[in-house]
Amino acid sequence: LYERWFDEIALIDPRVMAVVYGVMDGRGELVVTANPTRGVVKVSDGFCVFGACNPHVPGALMSDALLSRFQVHIEVTTDWGLADTLGVSTKMINVCRNLGVKADRGEILAAPQLREMLGFTKLEKMYGTSFALQNFVAQVRETDRAIVQQIIQDVYEQKVAALKIGS
Repeated sequence: LYERWFDEIALIDPRVMAVVYGVMDGRGELVVTANPTRGVVKVSDGFCVFGACNPHVPGALMSDALLSRFQVHIEVTTDWGLADTLGVSTKMINVCRNLGVKADRGEILAAPQLREMLGFTKLEKMYGTSFALQNFVAQVRETDRAIVQQIIQDVYEQKVAALKIGS
């Protein structure tokens, strides 16, 4: 199987993605217009394209034309058991679960992903819970910050401001 991966595909300019439509829609060919001597490149049997994205990120948009060229669509959600296995504290998992519910309801733009939980865990081990929580709040969009701070206060039973330097 020969594959091609596009990460953050929803952030790629649709005019750029249109170049690969021919390999994704059954024609099985890529027309190289920038190099006319190259001509048409045919794909091998079993060729496929994988695309990954965070669909709720501001600016992320997959056109209907692009979406229709993917035969399989899979939503990958957070694996809370894996987060626990990787050492994320129960409290932080609870914070992120609660934020996931808020994101699903449209109350905040996005919930933290596993990478943010792992980053929190690393900072917590290095600098303590207070520092890690302040950094966690600082990473959040300002429009969502008050909700995140309230959830942290509910779970950790302490108020947390965003990490900052200066006055």
